[in-house]
Amino acid sequence: NILNKMNAKIDKIDNGYIFRKSKLKGIDIDLSNCCDLGPILMVLGSFCENETNIYNANRLRIKESNRIDDCENELRKINIDIESTTNTITIKNSQHTIIDNHLLSHNDHRIVMALAVLATTLKQPVIIDNCLAVNKSFPSFFEVLKQLGIIVKFIKE
Repeated sequence: NILNKMNAKIDKIDNGYIFRKSKLKGIDIDLSNCCDLGPILMVLGSFCENETNIYNANRLRIKESNRIDDCENELRKINIDIESTTNTITIKNSQHTIIDNHLLSHNDHRIVMALAVLATTLKQPVIIDNCLAVNKSFPSFFEVLKQLGIIVKFIKE
């Protein structure tokens, strides 16, 4: 429903969906019943033509990490225009230019996945520390990305 309201072009097929490139529009999103979507919606909002406003977001502050502050800090490293209050997040269409390519996962599986999806759109590679935090909910996440043709490399520090 959120993607449809944002004007995403989605076709349902027998075994899933096909997403086509589209001009996304920012909307107001009530996060009270879907707070786990917060990190990826912040990323998505940065691609919308106008402002995306997420409200009833305060539960994000008490998840595996403070997802509002932590996403805000990491997304700013990609020059994403994002601001927050205690309970709201505002994201504007952004340049997506890398200021700092070392992104922190904050040991949060949903932040890792959101940052990794964002990374697939960037012209330069990024490093996401502790990316295996995804094992909490989606251990095969990076294998799925590889199956989609995304280059994924694991490096040791």
